[in-house]
Amino acid sequence: MHSAVLVAGAFIVVIGLAGCAAAEPDPGRDRSAFVALPAADIGAGCSGTVYDYEPTATPDQLAADSDLVVRGRVSGVRDQPGGGASSMRSNIVRIDVTHVVVGEGVGAAVDMTLVAPVGREVDECAAGLPVGTAVVLYGTAVPGPYAKSPDGVPMYIPGPLGFVVEAEEGQLVWPLIGVSEAGVLADVLPGS
Repeated sequence: MHSAVLVAGAFIVVIGLAGCAAAEPDPGRDRSAFVALPAADIGAGCSGTVYDYEPTATPDQLAADSDLVVRGRVSGVRDQPGGGASSMRSNIVRIDVTHVVVGEGVGAAVDMTLVAPVGREVDECAAGLPVGTAVVLYGTAVPGPYAKSPDGVPMYIPGPLGFVVEAEEGQLVWPLIGVSEAGVLADVLPGS
């Protein structure tokens, strides 16, 4: 786990918040993808990491620094106890992939690992990221023995702005830094 935390610090990548424009609601969109929570509650209890970073100017630059960029839906959140000498536990967010933007050989799902906040339970993270939540993940592959979940699903670490949630029609949330603004997930993908 210690090496995964070091890798997470070494690969902090971000995406600029500028340029996300509000879109007109699309009457044909599946509204079940939106989270019925206030923006401030999205992802609450999921990560205990505090970030100090320099923003990346565009989604294209962020993608260039990422091993994976996918769009998908949260299908679950589980607890991952610390291993070896580490008592740090993680929240593992399973994302069912609906669209691969960057990455080769990506299967039907990927796992995102987040260092869990001290004193917070995995249920709090699961409540902040309900099943079906529409997300984008810019991830760096976890190296070594933690590269895959026990069921063989590849594990990725997001940077501070590498995990984006579509909270409601026309509202995006970056839960790892507590920022929200108008926009849709397509706005934060490379080439947008």
